[in-house]
Amino acid sequence: MTEHTKTAIDLVFVNNLYRIVSHGVQEFTKTAIDLVFANNSYHEVSHGVQEFAASDHSVVFAVKKAGVCKAHAEIRKVRSFKCYNKEQFHSEVAGVPWTVVEYFDDLNDAVSAWNTLFVDVANRHAPIKS
Repeated sequence: MTEHTKTAIDLVFVNNLYRIVSHGVQEFTKTAIDLVFANNSYHEVSHGVQEFAASDHSVVFAVKKAGVCKAHAEIRKVRSFKCYNKEQFHSEVAGVPWTVVEYFDDLNDAVSAWNTLFVDVANRHAPIKS
């Protein structure tokens, strides 16, 4: 058994492949010209062997379903900056009573309060659209 044959056999086992066309083809050949492998029979439509008078090899064929798998639609929520005004946003952020955050003893509560104050301003200037 040659090194190429061993490599091919390893590829078949590692990738869990199976031989699609086995009838009408010589079981042991010196070439891999008549081998067709797959790992999923779902896409397979037809296969077979066709005799070809101009050659000593038969034509081995496999027909597979073609098509592109459609990706699932994903709804994303993004901010719309259509009417965003940088100066107005900065002036409103500057006018937010940030000192309220200092009254919380728990860090998580302080972060939540800061986030609420900031997101309120952000939603007015760049609302979320889906």
